[in-house]
Amino acid sequence: AAAASPRGRARDMLDVPAGPFEMGAVWDSFAYDNEYPAHTVSIPAFKIARLLVTNEEFADFVAERGYERREFWSEEGWQHRERENWTCPLYWRREGAGVWHARTMFDTGALKLDHPVSGISWHEAEAYARFRGKRLPTEAEWEKAASWDGARKRRYAWGDREPSDVLANYGARRWDTTPVGNFPAGASPYGCLDMTGNVWEWTATPFDAFPGFRPFPYPEYSEVWFDGDHRVLKGGSWATSAPVLRTSFRNFFRRHFRIAFAGLRLAEDA
Repeated sequence: AAAASPRGRARDMLDVPAGPFEMGAVWDSFAYDNEYPAHTVSIPAFKIARLLVTNEEFADFVAERGYERREFWSEEGWQHRERENWTCPLYWRREGAGVWHARTMFDTGALKLDHPVSGISWHEAEAYARFRGKRLPTEAEWEKAASWDGARKRRYAWGDREPSDVLANYGARRWDTTPVGNFPAGASPYGCLDMTGNVWEWTATPFDAFPGFRPFPYPEYSEVWFDGDHRVLKGGSWATSAPVLRTSFRNFFRRHFRIAFAGLRLAEDA
């Protein structure tokens, strides 16, 4: 039988049970101040997508006039959309008979339908999730799904082994995204794929201090960005170096920022 298309597979939602896990940096190695202190977090059961949202799936949102339909957007997101005239992801262009093309690092070509969507702001990610009747995962949900095996925390989605080409797309080795789900050996404890590398993943959570936070090496490193506008991104991208791929690492950008190599994974309440 033919393999299911990415459009069908990507809707697979995996169950993550309720209960505690260790959030933040738990290992005896360097981490940034905003990853400390590690602390126990207990969250309700939820569901999270096995795969990242693909270009093909996001093209459905564009075709269904998602950028014009106010009901999918927050007030602030709609204002940005109107002011900056967003009609599709940053690197997309229509060519010829309405066929989508996308710009990559070195050229422009037909949109790769099975690759993860990227070049979208947090507002676009949120609107897309609403379009699908889902939501963005919280930072804690994402980190639990990526790292917690029920007893201990994994440094990377697959465990503590150093990254390699069979486990993830990282380190600018390919200069592009890869089709979603291409690294089964890199699966997280709950079966999610591409949680390490490929594209950064927007979460619903504002970037803020963990309880008991202490700034280092200087206050301006993290603290000035605890402003309510920045959202946490997790997981790393195809361009991210190996040490930064750890599951505790917290990237952060403003909600309207589109030039990160960022996409999304859907979540919903259990």
